[in-house]
Amino acid sequence: MKLNKQKILFIAVIFFWFAQYVYIPYQTPYLTMIQTSTSFIGIIIGTYGISQMVLRLPVGLLADYRNKYKMNMLIGALSSGCASLFRIIFNNGIGFLIGNLFSGLASAMWISFMVLYMSFYPKDQQTKATSSIIVANNLGMLLGFITSTLLYKKIGMQMICLLSVISGIVSALFISLLPKEKT
Repeated sequence: MKLNKQKILFIAVIFFWFAQYVYIPYQTPYLTMIQTSTSFIGIIIGTYGISQMVLRLPVGLLADYRNKYKMNMLIGALSSGCASLFRIIFNNGIGFLIGNLFSGLASAMWISFMVLYMSFYPKDQQTKATSSIIVANNLGMLLGFITSTLLYKKIGMQMICLLSVISGIVSALFISLLPKEKT
């Protein structure tokens, strides 16, 4: 079966959001278990949203200006995997803080995924394109949540984070299969 660019990006999005969310259900209980203070846990959790909020507009404007969505998506996918690499290497609150900064950067790149995916469809199919990419987004999150729910007690947070690293790399590999953008 030959994969067209829509299917390639659909799959990349699933892996991207899996990488972003597989550790989430147990992040707070894990940080509590490793003696991270509740106030620092709040800062760690908030870092994801704040970094995403601060970066989303400039990232989107830069992508539109340069018309380089594929590069932004590669940075986003690799940032999602890199985030969990920090969580593994620095197995403490600081590692999760740095990881959540990288996860926020990755999620700020989400607009590039959407814009490029929608460009693969004619104007009269934009609703179909939007709903399709949102399905991939939610499917990745759902698979991440299910995976951590089923495996956390068996393999632990370090291995859950390793799944995130691998998933970010797989997402980047799929993105690299997309055709080169016109300059």
